Amino acid sequence: TSPIRRYPDLLVHRAIRFLIRNPKNAEGGVRSNTKAKPLKRADIYPYTLTDLQALGTQLSLTERRADAATYDVVNWLKCEYMQSRIGEEFAGIVTTVTSFGLFVELTDVYVEGLVHVTALTNDYYHFDSGSQTLTGERSGLCFRMGDSVRVIVSQVNLDDRKIDLQLIDAKTTPG
Repeated sequence: TSPIRRYPDLLVHRAIRFLIRNPKNAEGGVRSNTKAKPLKRADIYPYTLTDLQALGTQLSLTERRADAATYDVVNWLKCEYMQSRIGEEFAGIVTTVTSFGLFVELTDVYVEGLVHVTALTNDYYHFDSGSQTLTGERSGLCFRMGDSVRVIVSQVNLDDRKIDLQLIDAKTTPG
């Protein structure tokens, strides 16, 4: 794993080592190693509660920042891959329904894109947050999570890490 994730583990290991090597400081049923030479706390675990709280905050922020950078790179790579596939047709599954459209995961490539509500032509769609559905006002056509759809990749924006899809066909149920 990442070194960012290893440092919190290192702090825990140092604390355990101190407790195991120092029987008089062992608490909560920690079994000490009586054959091992005791360690000075200042040498192995020189942290106060305030130090640990500050380290915990800093390490959590650093890990979240690293995760965000990872997701950003993965999304950029997906967009770069899909850029050469503009105009191609794919089967997909609706993974999320929002007031502004449908997020669809392309079945064969595991890339997610958006069918914007304005791309759902010939009807006006209403979003129901309770049931997470988009329902056509006149047609009654209802989109839900799990619906099978066919889409075309219409646009890819590398800067925004977004893939726009156009709906071709959908296996939905009446609302």
